[in-house]
Amino acid sequence: MVKETTGTTNAPVARRSHIGWSYPSKSLMSLILAFSAVELGLSAWLTARYNTHHTFTSHSEKLRVRYILFASIWTFLIGSVYFWLFLLAVAGLFTSIASHTFFLFLTWVIWILAAAFITSTLGGDINCSNNVIFAYCEHLHALMGFAWTIVALLTVLLLLVVMRGRKRSRGDGYGYRGPLHANQTV
Repeated sequence: MVKETTGTTNAPVARRSHIGWSYPSKSLMSLILAFSAVELGLSAWLTARYNTHHTFTSHSEKLRVRYILFASIWTFLIGSVYFWLFLLAVAGLFTSIASHTFFLFLTWVIWILAAAFITSTLGGDINCSNNVIFAYCEHLHALMGFAWTIVALLTVLLLLVVMRGRKRSRGDGYGYRGPLHANQTV
């Protein structure tokens, strides 16, 4: 809480700073970007190996790793743009609560599919110590683990943004068109 005084009555008015609310969302988005960078590197490396050595067990395995490569590129690039627009407190269409909700929901769907695809490819849980099927079993398990972690983080962040939108729609009249920051105006 930041106490400010008004110019007319000198009475303190409580105003919530956007830093207080955005701290969890900045942390979550930072983690999502970091994990998507890990997924990007891992899936790009696996894709390069599959293209060079043809060590994939099926074409569906190769396509699913490429889909995770797409998901991680999407999340890292578009998510970085949203993250920096949020940090810079830029007002506009791309920083509205509705825009954030749409981006996070679309990204959440992309990652749910990616995590489900790679989990289906691996059959849920395979012990890599006695694995004779997959050439890169440990790498595929890491891909699966990070994918489900990103899904969990996106779920929490999406819920936070939706709750923020509901709060803003009741309080200032802007609704979901309004900015994500509390101290911004449209």
